[in-house]
Amino acid sequence: MPTPSFRVTDELYDRIIEAAQGREMPVSAFIRSAVEHILDNPDTMSDIENSQIYKDLQTQLTQKDAQIDQLHQLVAMAQSNQADTLKQLEDAKTQRLRRWWKFWG
Repeated sequence: MPTPSFRVTDELYDRIIEAAQGREMPVSAFIRSAVEHILDNPDTMSDIENSQIYKDLQTQLTQKDAQIDQLHQLVAMAQSNQADTLKQLEDAKTQRLRRWWKFWG
């Protein structure tokens, strides 16, 4: 009987061990059962892939929402700075006009 071998992350390994222990199965029997289940039910693999895609898209959406919030804050700050600058320019213009009228008045 062939003995396949594959590498997994530490997190996935821990999940496999935990799931096998929860079913009171040896790890090899659990993995064999999981692979057989996917081979016997090909639609399940599609569900798993779609689930992962959904998780990835959800993560990206959350990141984009945070970026949009930051952009809104930057736009608000820019508008506030622009309003302050315009007020300063108007004040400077008014002071110049007063000086001009004082000079001639």
